[in-house]
Amino acid sequence: MRRILFLVVTLALVSAIHLEWHLARPAHHRLSLGWSGHWLFAAAAFAFAGWIIARAWPQSSVRTALAIVALALLLAQGLEPFSRC
Repeated sequence: MRRILFLVVTLALVSAIHLEWHLARPAHHRLSLGWSGHWLFAAAAFAFAGWIIARAWPQSSVRTALAIVALALLLAQGLEPFSRC
């Protein structure tokens, strides 16, 4: 069950990071909003993910959070841009 939750939280963060990127991009790009408060969405998404991690993994929440965030950032910022090549 925890493996599935690990995957769900990671994919949710990947989606949130990607959506936040669209919120932050200048409005003259297609599918972008140019919202100056885009960081509010990112803060809320990471806070919610942290709350879930702290409840699901109380003994190893820091290590699990680091793994989830690192994997989410790798997938959202590292691999996703390569799909456009």
